[in-house]
Amino acid sequence: MSSIISVLTNFMLYWTFHSDYRQQVYDSVAAVEQALTDDVLQPGFPYPKGYDLTIQQQVESRGYIFEEHTTTTQDGYILTLFRVPGKKGANEAPTKSPIYMQHGLIDDGGTWFFNNETLDLSLELVDLGYDIWVTNSRGTVYSNTHVNLTVNDEAYWNFTYNEMGLYDVPANLNYILAQTNAKDVIYFGHSQGTTQWFIANALNKDINQYFKAFIGFAPVAHVTNHKSVLVKTLDLLEVPDLLHEYVWEFMYIPSISAYAAPFLHYFPRTVWTFIETVVGFDKNFHIYLGSLPMMGRNDVGGTSTKNLLHWIQNARSGNFGMFDYGK
Repeated sequence: MSSIISVLTNFMLYWTFHSDYRQQVYDSVAAVEQALTDDVLQPGFPYPKGYDLTIQQQVESRGYIFEEHTTTTQDGYILTLFRVPGKKGANEAPTKSPIYMQHGLIDDGGTWFFNNETLDLSLELVDLGYDIWVTNSRGTVYSNTHVNLTVNDEAYWNFTYNEMGLYDVPANLNYILAQTNAKDVIYFGHSQGTTQWFIANALNKDINQYFKAFIGFAPVAHVTNHKSVLVKTLDLLEVPDLLHEYVWEFMYIPSISAYAAPFLHYFPRTVWTFIETVVGFDKNFHIYLGSLPMMGRNDVGGTSTKNLLHWIQNARSGNFGMFDYGK
């Protein structure tokens, strides 16, 4: 009880003496309320083509080859990789440069597929002659097995992005090189996917020689300058600390697509505005809102609550460091 009172006291003090934060909260609530009103009163968007298909069905329906592979990390996590080597029936080049595409926090490999063949970067790269390998981090719905543990074991969720960089990146890299006989790969990372690459290079000697190039979308290491109203609020209330103490995983919902797609279809403005409370507000929508049901289908992977707390620790300390156990 004393700890709860202490947290609430600190929150109220911060609320009292930081008028800019109060205004951000008021503006965020008003924006979500307006978006909800717009969703109720304004016309909706049509469902995107193929929203009810699996990732494999989506890719294959567009005329591309789809393969699913697995590799095992040094610490026993079994990871799934999606490969799109080319188009069906095409005369393939004998050797193609492999591209390793790594998603961000809470996402999964579907983040690279949920638009269409004219907008998906992954498929555009296939058309340009590259061999695409899309990876899925440990603890996501596509990489949720282990040689000894299950997702029902607390020990399974004992990881953060540190282990993803230390173990997942080398395991995926070695597998791709072995399967393609290539000397190196081009690495595409989004958000936490770039963080994993930074860690892999910092903790794995000589791994850098196997990356021909690194391309980072929203690269992130230090997070002290984030503008997330929701993250700041959860931090002040120490919600990540409580989640880590009592819950093992976050947003790990294998069946979410059955429920998310209809909700995102009817309330796309509300959902996207809520997302902006996490990533920062902008006056423009940088996504076609009608595609959100596909996003719900493809792009919610899950992670550990320890991983979330690790990010909050770095925001609090200003450091890009390993998990702080407080010892």
